[in-house]
Amino acid sequence: MVAFIGDVGGWELVLIVALVLVVFGPSRLPELARTVGKISAQIRAANRQLQREIYDSVEDDESRRLPAPAGRRVEHGPAPADGADSAPPAAPMKADEVSPPERRD
Repeated sequence: MVAFIGDVGGWELVLIVALVLVVFGPSRLPELARTVGKISAQIRAANRQLQREIYDSVEDDESRRLPAPAGRRVEHGPAPADGADSAPPAAPMKADEVSPPERRD
């Protein structure tokens, strides 16, 4: 939680709390704690959202790069309207029609 501070021991925390108490006073301490809590929650939420967007982007990129499983035909949608590619789609190959790859020693 306070990893950005580094190695903070017990005496350092006591000193920080004492300084905050002297600077802000005991009456504003609860308000300050609430504000720090809200800011911390907003930072965590933004961090989670950023991580989710990065993960979704990587997942989307990986799904586009993955080749189609062997023996299955990939549908690319309807043919172009201008007739540029009028060849019929290839039929899927059966398992016995596929020869194993040549072995290289």
